[in-house]
Amino acid sequence: MVSIASGTETPLDKAAAITSVISAEDIQAMGATDLDQVLETVPGLHVNHSDQTFSPKYIFRGMTSSFNPQALLLVNGIPVTTMMFGNRTTVWGGMPIKAINRIEVIRGPGSALYGADAYAGVINIITKTSKDIQHTTVGARVGSFDTHGGWVEAGEQLGSMGVGFILEYQETDGWRKNIDRDAQTGFDDSFGTSASLAPGPVNTSVDQVDARLDVGAENWQLRAGIQDRRNIGTGPGVAQALDPEGRYSSKRFNTDYSYRWQDVVSGLDVEARVSYLNITQEPENDITLYPPGAFNGSFPDGFIGSPGYKENQIRFDLSSIYNELDNHRILSGTGAFWADLYEVTESKNFNPDFSPKSSIEDVSNDPSQVWMPEEKRTNYYVFVQDEWQFAQNWQLVSGIRYDHYSDFGNTLNPRAALIWATTDAITTKFLYG
Repeated sequence: MVSIASGTETPLDKAAAITSVISAEDIQAMGATDLDQVLETVPGLHVNHSDQTFSPKYIFRGMTSSFNPQALLLVNGIPVTTMMFGNRTTVWGGMPIKAINRIEVIRGPGSALYGADAYAGVINIITKTSKDIQHTTVGARVGSFDTHGGWVEAGEQLGSMGVGFILEYQETDGWRKNIDRDAQTGFDDSFGTSASLAPGPVNTSVDQVDARLDVGAENWQLRAGIQDRRNIGTGPGVAQALDPEGRYSSKRFNTDYSYRWQDVVSGLDVEARVSYLNITQEPENDITLYPPGAFNGSFPDGFIGSPGYKENQIRFDLSSIYNELDNHRILSGTGAFWADLYEVTESKNFNPDFSPKSSIEDVSNDPSQVWMPEEKRTNYYVFVQDEWQFAQNWQLVSGIRYDHYSDFGNTLNPRAALIWATTDAITTKFLYG
């Protein structure tokens, strides 16, 4: 069964999209320790790395870009998308798998349900509840590249209320693949200098702490999670010039509360949900974009730029499913989203025209020099979708979503899916999105 394709529980082969489901048992069997390793097993989805801090890119059917905003990542149906780049942040630091109950993936557009960011595909990570944690479990692992970590899972039923808790920790120096030539090598060829640190190893260290809490009863659920990342290396360098000392930290805190009303009237179920997400990106030291001696010696201490920011997001969603009409199931919803990009910071030793400054300056309060302005965004949306079983082996799913954004206007995203159960073993789908 899968719910990501149409917002309602549907058998996988009859879903109104090209979908895959990966269970916790599948993850355990494949030996994966991180989300990226799991997603790489999905047909039509390739996990690559961005030229921006080496963060993962989820490439559906070859659609790619530096920041990868066209692939939407959800945790329990809630986007973890930054207003800054439209992705999961450029300082991601990975996601361990012990808290994951299953992963649902759409290959192809899902914007009619999930908004404009769901252009190339959608990934929904569903975390474990107390029902999914059968025993209290403690574990540890060690590996190459000075990798070690541990985890604890615990679940308890307290009367009608279930409580689940998962804590994971891991730190690693990261794999040390050598880079023969970097971006600075090309400048050295032009200027006749030798500033490049290549050949040298890629910088992929990271320390991870993840904690998840799930509390719920029959009609309500409260979830909270924190992902703390420290000592995050800059990969091949933020500007693709090796920076072996550069480190970032990032924190992501989320919480959501949902309540379900069943049979409000005959055949009508309603769910309301409010959620909060806070994201931070902070440099732990000076981030060297290009090494000492860069640009024909114009930057003897290196070309340094250390950006940071914080972001708050609040969402409210109200959705309903009505199934009293013959052969129809109608899903509808409305909601609002508020985002605030604040405390944008930067320290650097170059001017807007890339000429050198006399020293490293904090330009956080200078709008003409800081790397990104502080902004706010409001988004309101409404959608409706009809699942029509018009014959025994035929179903038509059609829907449309309207969004209004305070900063750039409106979007309208339609979808249509005609599903034909051709034989017991073959399903034929005609999809538009």
